[in-house]
Amino acid sequence: MTARAASSTTLPDFVPVERNLVLYKGPGNVLETLDRPILWALPYNAPLTDRWERRRVVYDWIDDLSVFPYHGDKLAKNHQRMLAEADLVLCVARPLLEQATKTRRDALYLPNGVEYEAFARPPGRTALDARFLKLAGNGRPTVGYYGAIASWLDVTMLAAVAGQRPDWNFILIGKRLSGAPPLDSFASLPNALVLDAQPYAALPDYLARFTVAMIPFVLNTITRATSPIKMYEYFAAGKPVIAPPMPECEAFSEVHVVRDANEFSGGPRRHPRRGGRPGVRGAAARDRRENSWAKRVDVVAKRLAMAPPNE
Repeated sequence: MTARAASSTTLPDFVPVERNLVLYKGPGNVLETLDRPILWALPYNAPLTDRWERRRVVYDWIDDLSVFPYHGDKLAKNHQRMLAEADLVLCVARPLLEQATKTRRDALYLPNGVEYEAFARPPGRTALDARFLKLAGNGRPTVGYYGAIASWLDVTMLAAVAGQRPDWNFILIGKRLSGAPPLDSFASLPNALVLDAQPYAALPDYLARFTVAMIPFVLNTITRATSPIKMYEYFAAGKPVIAPPMPECEAFSEVHVVRDANEFSGGPRRHPRRGGRPGVRGAAARDRRENSWAKRVDVVAKRLAMAPPNE
């Protein structure tokens, strides 16, 4: 599904997105006429699978349950039910997989992916914010991030690093979410810039002008169980990546793992290349297309073909 199609608020009931992919917006009972559908369930909408007597269910555990703004008891109940009933259980991050396999031994590790061709392409002619072009074009290295400005953004570290490295530009691009920390300490620095969220189609052109891409998150229960989509987008664009020791980031030697502002301000050239787990380390370097969404779908399709219906 493209971001453009998904963001529309005036969709008719069915909209073709691409071959064999249709976006539907309308009453759920319209879809109840489908015979033996494959339903892709998330922790917060699992009960909707009851609308079909004969169906196959893929349960996608996409984040630690505490990240969802829903009643915790209901989420936990949905989660346990899906672990028991789903035909296929997917876990987006290794810590989630470790938990799931305690009760569901056949759970499958399936991290997020990337629309590879969009982010690997050369910079286009997208109109970019003039403030961004001015700062990123001043001849200094540019360290950038795009994504949610959320409670897990480590603003304290960012402000410290930007203060220690006045010879670098630091840029944040994203929408502020509820609970996000104030950005004043960072945004007030002369080498720092904060922009609102930009159109998805423009992100590759912003990314192309980063010298280094970053994932400046605090370490907590939520981020330890996160598979950052932006990491794979950074990889596709061939950018060095700086991130904290999140399991999904540590697995790749392409990521320069930092634990505090002092390590971050040392710059990626001074960081040793940290190895990941066997079989995962260097996967992005061997073939970055292996992280595409198409490859992720192939993995699920093959597993579903092997698994008998859980009816």
